[in-house]
Amino acid sequence: AVDRSKADYVRSGQGSGTKSPSKERWVSAPEELNAGGITLTTDLVYFGKPNERYAYPSHNSLIDPTLSVASSGDPDGSTFSYWPDYADLDSRARRTYLEWLANGRKEPDIPIGYVFIFFYGLERRFVFDRAEDDYPAITAELKRLLSIYSSSGSFGHYCSNFLEFAQALSGDLPDETDPVKALDYRNSYEMPLSLRIRLSEILKSGEPFNAEEALCWLLVLPDTYLRTPAHRCFEELLSLWSIRFDEVYPDGLKVRSPKTTIKAHYRPAA
Repeated sequence: AVDRSKADYVRSGQGSGTKSPSKERWVSAPEELNAGGITLTTDLVYFGKPNERYAYPSHNSLIDPTLSVASSGDPDGSTFSYWPDYADLDSRARRTYLEWLANGRKEPDIPIGYVFIFFYGLERRFVFDRAEDDYPAITAELKRLLSIYSSSGSFGHYCSNFLEFAQALSGDLPDETDPVKALDYRNSYEMPLSLRIRLSEILKSGEPFNAEEALCWLLVLPDTYLRTPAHRCFEELLSLWSIRFDEVYPDGLKVRSPKTTIKAHYRPAA
């Protein structure tokens, strides 16, 4: 854990102890960097000169220290394009982005495009580089970002999907067999990956489903529609469901395991 209020700062000038610009690399721990005359301390970013000018996939989160940074920022994001890329940012936007990094990546009102630039780097490190040693830190950062910027529908969608995918690959999935959470998932177009994996584990074990697990499965099905009383009296519904489920399936609901396996695909925001 890092106390960013003490560790992160930004100032003009070259500073002392900074490294000369080198080829792009991943900064895994808080480190003092210099970009365009701005010195800052940050982590979980790509930094350095591009290895290739036209690399694929596009390296749109790379902080190139040779690019100019203005003396004033663009806090409103007025110079942004639809798909922000650090290399293509206006020099004023670069300053605001670097200040946001240095201040702990926590200002809730910053234009979401700045957050996406940083997010693209996390995606690249996890999916493209497959740097498993960094998985825990990236997963923790996704949770933190989601707690701050989930009010953005676009970012909330991409970050939630990425977090779910990251947790599945790292084996850090939470137990999602909670009917209250399942009710929230009804806003999604498909059953969440975490819940699919949890239900599949029960199927594979040959164990019967209990009342809560069966209700979770039912609630997230696209052809299940809850009427007004169920929404207004959900706690009472849970109690009544358990009573009637136990009457019909006293030993739990046994389901034959299918041969089909789960296929998970992740489509990066970048």
